[in-house]
Amino acid sequence: MHQNPTSFSADSSLPPHAHSEIKRSPVPRRQNDQADAEAERHFRRMIENIGDYAILMLDIDGCVISWNEGVGRIKGYASEEIIGKSFGCFYPPEDILAGRPAQVLQLAQANGHFQEEGWRLRKDGSYFWAHVLISAIHDHESNLIGYSKITRDLTERHQAEQKLVRSNRLLEAIVDASPYSIITCDTHGLITSTNPATERMLAYTRNELIGKAVTEHLHDRQEIIARAAELTEKYGEVIEPGFDTFVHESRTGLVEKHEWTYIRKDGSRFPVHLQVTALRDDLDEISGFVGIAYDISERRRREEFTQHAAHHDELTGLPNRSLLYDRLNMALARAGRDKTKVGMLVVDVDHFKSINDSLGHHIGDEVLKVVSERILATVRGVDTVARMGGDEFVVLLSDLAEDAAADSVAAKIVKSIATPILIGEQKLSVTVSIGISCYPDDCDVAHLLLKHADTAMYATKLAGRHGYRRFSRELERIADNKLAMEAARRNALHEPKPHVH
Repeated sequence: MHQNPTSFSADSSLPPHAHSEIKRSPVPRRQNDQADAEAERHFRRMIENIGDYAILMLDIDGCVISWNEGVGRIKGYASEEIIGKSFGCFYPPEDILAGRPAQVLQLAQANGHFQEEGWRLRKDGSYFWAHVLISAIHDHESNLIGYSKITRDLTERHQAEQKLVRSNRLLEAIVDASPYSIITCDTHGLITSTNPATERMLAYTRNELIGKAVTEHLHDRQEIIARAAELTEKYGEVIEPGFDTFVHESRTGLVEKHEWTYIRKDGSRFPVHLQVTALRDDLDEISGFVGIAYDISERRRREEFTQHAAHHDELTGLPNRSLLYDRLNMALARAGRDKTKVGMLVVDVDHFKSINDSLGHHIGDEVLKVVSERILATVRGVDTVARMGGDEFVVLLSDLAEDAAADSVAAKIVKSIATPILIGEQKLSVTVSIGISCYPDDCDVAHLLLKHADTAMYATKLAGRHGYRRFSRELERIADNKLAMEAARRNALHEPKPHVH
């Protein structure tokens, strides 16, 4: 270790009791002095070889009186450049102006030592982040004789910490700005943190949620039970209807994705898509879970609208042909099981083309709306009223005890629609023709049941309209003959005429 003539002697650094022990030692004083000198040389070599620390000895004014090689490596000074200089040269200008070096020495003197981390300067003016420990040194009579100063360059660590801080701040900003609800909880399902979107979404404050069980405050109990049953069947092991229902898959390294219903503070409900991921510590042990949820109410509405549009008539909102057949097949299956009957009514508005042609399609549309409303008013909630297109409607009567019930409903529809319809200033008299077929007496096949009712409806029209008829095999025979005659007539019209010579 380099030092000038004012450096401290080896004796002065020994504690008082060490001197008394030396005096009592039977070993001659000359041998003790040689041993002390050798120990000091070993100590100095050790200090000089510590390259990761800049070690300085300062006098009571803070001027450098000895140093090790670490000073040159860390701070860039040579021996002749640093000996005798104030240690204040290592401080940034703003700290020097604030009197920081003198304050540090005062604190070290008052407390015995002082340590801090902060920016320091190298000889070339570059900054480095340093950990500094300054200790006051006293003689045997407790008089201050100087200071030791140990500095370590922690720039890389500091940069890594700052990078982590910036990363965490960025993450916090992203979480805070996220439109999704982000909730973290511990391994027991108790909420440990939330973001602002959660507060907006659920109308709870952060403090109202922290420490609460996520399963008890946010979720529908019946949904949890149903999901637990699904997972139990899927994995072949009992999944209890509690917090494990949410995290069972994420415990295995998967990302749990499922749609749930969230419950707001006021009790209102809305659907969310929830994604749960396990949080792991440095030992790869699960330390908690994070759930990210977004409101899918609008998506559900779009899906419901699309589903409704695909299976319902745009004008009247009634089921269309596709949905009718779905319900008809289910009704037939149920009737076969329960030994009940099914009625099928085809309802056609009489002279509807004349209404459209004379009054306009907008009036015709209003007539169809009124007809659909009146038909709905005459049937039960379990029955289905569908629009097949144009002015034709179909009524599906489920779970009938007898065929006569279908006739009764048909009579009510005929009477209801015959009541004059008022549209704007137009008062219209509208009638309908209805055909009826029943399962199982007339048919046990869905499309044929509808065909037979259609046949009966045309028979009603041929009989003068404004009424209803039941399907019969005689009506089927007449319809078949008529179709055959029509086909023969069309064929005759298309046959080539003989040439006249």
